[in-house]
Amino acid sequence: MPAPPASVRLAAPGEWHYILLQNGQYGRARLNWQPGERDYSLLLERELEGRPLPAWKSQGQLDAQGLSPDRYVQQRRGRD
Repeated sequence: MPAPPASVRLAAPGEWHYILLQNGQYGRARLNWQPGERDYSLLLERELEGRPLPAWKSQGQLDAQGLSPDRYVQQRRGRD
């Protein structure tokens, strides 16, 4: 599998925290991004007024087209 083109610049690994507003209710969201040399992992966890919402997780490869997901799942807290 070819590596991403040199012109593609990915964000460094990190974790970002957000304020979530959904249907007039406030909560929090956390985005965890972990790129590798040829793969990546992305996890978005959300909570609305103290109540956990399903999380979204994507794992895959980095190729000439950019992100190429191998697996995408919706997780309930504590389960895959």
